[in-house]
Amino acid sequence: MNIIVTGGTGLVGQYLQKYLKATYLSSKDYDLTKELEVIKMFETHKPKVIIHLAARVGGILENINKPIEYFEDNVLMNTYLLKYSKEYKVEKFLGILSSCAYPDVLKNIK
Repeated sequence: MNIIVTGGTGLVGQYLQKYLKATYLSSKDYDLTKELEVIKMFETHKPKVIIHLAARVGGILENINKPIEYFEDNVLMNTYLLKYSKEYKVEKFLGILSSCAYPDVLKNIK
């Protein structure tokens, strides 16, 4: 079965490589925020199973400074992957969402 793992070089993807034989893709392979890149990925790899781990991440300061960009990129990735999974008749789709929530002001909590 042809299994594709997006975010294959991230924290979870690197760990998963030890246990699952699959094609591991990173942002160096495809820009999943671009619809034509997602189509190219499906045409090239013809996946039957997708484990979607890819996300735009960057840390506390980046999230505070660019919240819209992070949200938009992650929504685009999820939308395009789900849309084309249906179109290309992917049999199984597992999406692992990653998010961080940090207060912009930290108060002492005792």
